[in-house]
Amino acid sequence: MQSAIRTEHLGKTFRVGFWGRKVKAVEDLSLEVGEGEIFGLLGPNGAGKTTAIKMLLGFVRPTTGRAFVAGEPAGSLAARRTMGYLPENPALYEFLTGEEYLRFAGRLAGLSRADAATRTQKLLEQVGLAGRADRPIRRFSKGMVQRLGLAQALIGEPDQLADRLAGEGAQVLRRDGAVVLTFPSEAPAQAAVRAIVGAGGVLVSLAPHRQTLESLFVQRARDGAAPAA
Repeated sequence: MQSAIRTEHLGKTFRVGFWGRKVKAVEDLSLEVGEGEIFGLLGPNGAGKTTAIKMLLGFVRPTTGRAFVAGEPAGSLAARRTMGYLPENPALYEFLTGEEYLRFAGRLAGLSRADAATRTQKLLEQVGLAGRADRPIRRFSKGMVQRLGLAQALIGEPDQLADRLAGEGAQVLRRDGAVVLTFPSEAPAQAAVRAIVGAGGVLVSLAPHRQTLESLFVQRARDGAAPAA
């Protein structure tokens, strides 16, 4: 089965300051994420989480190593068309309406005009913006902008993950703007999640998730960030 994400000895070194001092943001990152897997990227500030994600998106070129998304080189057009990205503070085209923006994002993702329009209406319904996205984005509340950003991250993706999780008995609950995945038992939820823990730009653990992500990170920190056996 093809991996959703694969990195091979990925690394990034920046030059900072007047004298161009070298700073290693990511060092020798090798991992593989399977299709349909929920993956947690954990670490303190400066551990290289954002830089690693930017390399997968093609925003930053790696200094060493390689990365692949859906079997395609990270940053390539083919790879970008398989993924969705939602930053903490999405920068949207505020002069467009929400509907116009989603249709535009769909066309960029390779959808036909008709498919982009259909997908737009479906996603607006799913994120709770149906009937409210006909105004310019500059008139959206912060919460509405976040919802629209989530919709644009999903615009080019078929609902394969949702269909797969539903087939395994998962339910999607929407309450007060929150989206919660529930499983019929603890076992499939644990099997679906893995976590990676980084400290100081070095990968220290890659293991199945058997507890909350917060407690996993705390445990690794207390263990002195020692590599997992």
